[in-house]
Amino acid sequence: MDIAARLRGLFSETRAIADGEAAGLKLFAHGAQPDFAKGIYEMPIQRTIAGSLDDGDCFYDVGANIGFFSLIAARRVGETGKVYAFEPVHRNAAGIERSAELNGFAERLEVFEEAAFRWTGSKA
Repeated sequence: MDIAARLRGLFSETRAIADGEAAGLKLFAHGAQPDFAKGIYEMPIQRTIAGSLDDGDCFYDVGANIGFFSLIAARRVGETGKVYAFEPVHRNAAGIERSAELNGFAERLEVFEEAAFRWTGSKA
């Protein structure tokens, strides 16, 4: 297999998350850090998100990256809740949408392909 084919494989993979609060969910990882797919990424934050959300709640993920925390939140808020993921990088935003679809969260996880903040002031 040539290097281009290997790279395409790395950047188009879907993984079942192995452990943590997102265990069993499908993640469109596209070559992201392996700790996401292992489910061990930022365990204290995972526990805080999972322990703070209930059915019907709303969660904002600003700088959502590949949507790992958005998926945990979407699971916790249930069908009546809502997750808003802000991610300006097109590739990442598209991956979050794909992960939402793979997990049946498309109705509760909305992705905004834009930054939530733009600094226009001085660094004073």
